[in-house]
Amino acid sequence: MKAVVTCVSLALALVAPGGASIAAEETPAQPLRIIVPLSAGSAFDILARAMGNAFKERTQQPVIVENRPNYASLGLGSDSHLIMEWLKGATGADLTHIPFNGSPPILTAMRSGEVHVTLLTSGTLKPQIDAGELKALATRGADKRNPSLPDVPTFAEASLPPLRATSWAGLFGPAGTPPEIIARLNREFTAIINDPDFRARFMVKPGLEPSEIGLADIKAFMVQDRAGWEPLVKTSGVQLQ
Repeated sequence: MKAVVTCVSLALALVAPGGASIAAEETPAQPLRIIVPLSAGSAFDILARAMGNAFKERTQQPVIVENRPNYASLGLGSDSHLIMEWLKGATGADLTHIPFNGSPPILTAMRSGEVHVTLLTSGTLKPQIDAGELKALATRGADKRNPSLPDVPTFAEASLPPLRATSWAGLFGPAGTPPEIIARLNREFTAIINDPDFRARFMVKPGLEPSEIGLADIKAFMVQDRAGWEPLVKTSGVQLQ
């Protein structure tokens, strides 16, 4: 029987994205680029493209989404790798790490039986789970079950130790971006993720948990997040390449 561990408690942190050197309220001449460090078709890729389309509708500014899955993919050092290594230590399971470049090839390998366990967003896996192709074992929800998989226990319910590390995505821009540009883009993207229809279609349905983080708080959040991942990095033995 094929099995899958699902990762569902992802937080989208809306932070300071960069942009062209334009006045805050002017219609820009050049497009805004969003770099997605994952392969096309992943949950965050779909979300980024939806946000780009919504941003263009609101501001008339063109948006280009570029997929660059070079190192920040579901491979060596990714969240799915580190957490699965943590699970190996927590459960004593004997598992061999097989890195892939994004979720689509993982799903193909799961269906063919090439690999037997993975950890991805619930939105990515739910169609296969509903079709009976994959079996969900647990979700990463800290204190509540994922509403899209109400019958699947959380890590805590599965008697696993607490997991401080969280998976999240944010929008970032180059250092030196003018504050007025940061404020404008932050305002627009905050409005986009607060739109109920957008949030339901592109965040809640794919298994992502919307979360706003103020610009003044993002540094402290990232420091805390780093501290949560450090034990997993040490456990995995990952080395910088």
